[in-house]
Amino acid sequence: MADETALARAQVSFSWRELKDEMRRIGDVIYADMDDNGDGVVEFASVDDLEYAVRRLDGSWLDGN
Repeated sequence: MADETALARAQVSFSWRELKDEMRRIGDVIYADMDDNGDGVVEFASVDDLEYAVRRLDGSWLDGN
């Protein structure tokens, strides 16, 4: 079962590949995507990885945003 979270307002130049690489530092990533507005979604392989990502990244900055 996969679990996903949303990311808002990253740098518009931030690619889905960069997002996936960054999130792989935190957990097992199945899927990542970014839209043209800098909003993204990351799908983690487990709820544990998702919960850890939320705890670690909540309120943090990604690529300057």
